Amino acid sequence: MPEKVLCVEQAAFRGLFQSLGAPADVTTTIYIHGITPEQWRSLSVPFRFEDRSVCETDDSLKQMIPYVILRHAGRYLTYTRTNQSGETRLAGKKSIGLGGHINPSDQDGGTLLAALRRCAAREVQEELGAAIPADAFEFRGILYSAMDDVSRKHFAAVALAGLDPSAIRRPEHTLTALEWKTPFELHRARRDYETWSSFLAMHLMRHKEL
Repeated sequence: MPEKVLCVEQAAFRGLFQSLGAPADVTTTIYIHGITPEQWRSLSVPFRFEDRSVCETDDSLKQMIPYVILRHAGRYLTYTRTNQSGETRLAGKKSIGLGGHINPSDQDGGTLLAALRRCAAREVQEELGAAIPADAFEFRGILYSAMDDVSRKHFAAVALAGLDPSAIRRPEHTLTALEWKTPFELHRARRDYETWSSFLAMHLMRHKEL
């Protein structure tokens, strides 16, 4: 059965950014941060679930991805995607974000914020073997970039969670070179990172927080 993923039509995508104070025509890279839990709960954008294969070929559909940043003692988890990664266009790239598509089972009749948190918890469990309660994820902002093909078809709900390194039990074989880096170290090597991670590395250096 084809995988169903949460997506937003172009008009609704623009409306979402407008409702959060951004320009209607998002054509570059933009990060709207400081979104409160109350704002997340009140988002009324008409999302729907569509076949992933359709979303990947239709630029008018934007897929929403929880993008989880994990922090411990002022350092952030980084990794490199192997060639076996599910998203082959990002193979060989470094990243500070873990994430995946939101499926209907994540929604389960709840709010968008609840679905985001369930998906984030599921992805961390699957990719690191680490258990983080769904309500421990703090969703900080929404990030979109038109810089490359992957970014144009997706936008990120950026989340932050604390994780002790000892809680990582069994990293996915698609993740390698797991390390914990300071914001300065991330910024210095930002050109080695995928688009979203590179931008967030710069944001961390400037603002000291996501």
